[in-house]
Amino acid sequence: VVKQVAINQAMTCFKTALDRKPKSLEAKAGLALTYIEGKQQVMQGVSLLKEIIEVNPRHRKALFYLGMLSIRSGQYKKARTRFQKLVEIQPQNPFNHLYLGNVQEQLGNKEAALQEFRKYQKLVNQPKLKANAEEKINALKQSQKN
Repeated sequence: VVKQVAINQAMTCFKTALDRKPKSLEAKAGLALTYIEGKQQVMQGVSLLKEIIEVNPRHRKALFYLGMLSIRSGQYKKARTRFQKLVEIQPQNPFNHLYLGNVQEQLGNKEAALQEFRKYQKLVNQPKLKANAEEKINALKQSQKN
């Protein structure tokens, strides 16, 4: 019950923000995510995200959410396109490389995946994340030998 109240409050806030500033892409992205994660109305949220991309093809949140939804639904080629765009926009964000690497791996593009995982490892600062990246790289290299 509490969760549902919070979701409804979030929707009201985002809708109010859009009433006041109809061109606010951030409010539209927040509303989209509320539909997707809160209300389980994925297609309604996706429609809003696509509207954002039409206005601003480089909108990071919309690209990220659409990329993650593409992964969830097994649409790896769409996910690759979206995460490639994110890497182009924010090459210093290690997580863009991580997600792109995971997508490349799912598509069977092991060399491309290795390149992205190496970039992720180079950019990430936390030792545990670097170690996890090293494990992922080594496992992928090993799978190439088999």
